[in-house]
Amino acid sequence: MRPALKKTLVAVGILAVGGLVFFFKTWYAPHRDVRDEKAVVVSANDLLKAFVANEKDLKYLDKALDVSGIVEETKTNQAGKTVCLLKTEDDFAVINCTFKDSIAVTAGQQVSITGICTGYLTGADVVMIDCYPSEPGKK
Repeated sequence: MRPALKKTLVAVGILAVGGLVFFFKTWYAPHRDVRDEKAVVVSANDLLKAFVANEKDLKYLDKALDVSGIVEETKTNQAGKTVCLLKTEDDFAVINCTFKDSIAVTAGQQVSITGICTGYLTGADVVMIDCYPSEPGKK
């Protein structure tokens, strides 16, 4: 076997093993639990204003947030999880909170929700995942 071919096969083998190790470490990594984190307290209006002012606002992105506001609507998504939309001053934008477990929330109710902020859909909603109901100012 030629030396160049041998070196190429060894390099490909090393890259393949490294790729598999990375994949399995990432795939089987422990999931993030927002209950173990200190949440940043913010109102629904202030959260939306921060993203409207700067869409790439890293202050709230991928952070645990304790958001307070009034429920505009609740529904169930395709995975059977409760989705709660919190009102903001903007009639066309809401804080979209997907709960980790199904809960009972009614429209018009004042709530405080803790979850992970995954970003802002331009001109629309701020999205939060893995949410659960919390007590305002508890964290």
